[in-house]
Amino acid sequence: DETAVPALVRGLTDAETLVRGACAWALGQCGGEQALKALDEQWAVEEDAEVRHEIEAALRLMGTEVRPKLFGHLGPLRGVVQPQSEIL
Repeated sequence: DETAVPALVRGLTDAETLVRGACAWALGQCGGEQALKALDEQWAVEEDAEVRHEIEAALRLMGTEVRPKLFGHLGPLRGVVQPQSEIL
């Protein structure tokens, strides 16, 4: 039901990972451009692996794959070893 999409989109930014994952799944079931855009945008910033998995599954259900734009969806680099010159 596309009338639920706005509330589900808001749920993608909830503090609880369970809520975000459930909203991602539900948006995949609803489909539509608004759901697709919201899922794509949340995938770009989502840090929880399980929620990202739900977003990816929802996008596949909608006939779309996650294809990060070069550098666009990489986000901050974590666990990168810095050269010693930058540490001193």
